[in-house]
Amino acid sequence: MAQPTSAWTFADYYNAVGERVFNDPAPTGSVLDTCKRFVNEGYQIFLQSHNWGFMYPTASLTIAIDDTDTDLPDDFGAIYGKVSRSADDMYDGLEEVTPDEIRRRRALNDVSGIPSLYALSPKEFVPATGQQWEMLIFPKSSAEITLAFQYRRCAALLSGSTDYPLGGALHAMTILQAAYMVWEQEKDATTSIQSQKFEQYLQNSIRIDNDLRPNLLTRPKEIYHSPVSFDIPAMP
Repeated sequence: MAQPTSAWTFADYYNAVGERVFNDPAPTGSVLDTCKRFVNEGYQIFLQSHNWGFMYPTASLTIAIDDTDTDLPDDFGAIYGKVSRSADDMYDGLEEVTPDEIRRRRALNDVSGIPSLYALSPKEFVPATGQQWEMLIFPKSSAEITLAFQYRRCAALLSGSTDYPLGGALHAMTILQAAYMVWEQEKDATTSIQSQKFEQYLQNSIRIDNDLRPNLLTRPKEIYHSPVSFDIPAMP
């Protein structure tokens, strides 16, 4: 989906930091690397400062006849709540089990029917794409169905110049101010002007997020359905 014109790309952020911090609106070399680091560290702080509604999108997966597994979204971190069939389906949601339980049942009786069980299984790790996940189902589907669920995103660091941070245009200035705060704290830990400004922007972003937060697809469970940690890794 195209971003609104007011949304900032990674390049918009690090160029703004370059102009503010180094008086260089088009940084290169080591200065560019530093600007990127300030932005990504600020972005991490922003993401960890609130339980943002945009971190919980709803996914719909189409399960074709005889499908036994399907890829989960690239930014998948964990199932949030239950996995439901389409809204007009008369059956209850699927029950979560382990991948070994799915494989055991398939080995005993590889039947078709209405899927009633699912498991989350990590795919082979590929450094270029990071850890990806798939959903195993049992029994294999005897008809095409749609599974709907809410999930917790696992946010990646910004890397490409055209990458957009999560949160979009509504939180652009808060993310930028977080980058300025990182710069200020590295330059002089005794000052807090940028930190105070970030707090002001953050409170406004939280208010906007709370106003726009969608209703949850399902009642959340106390434990996320995945071993993934949601702490964004620290920058090297």
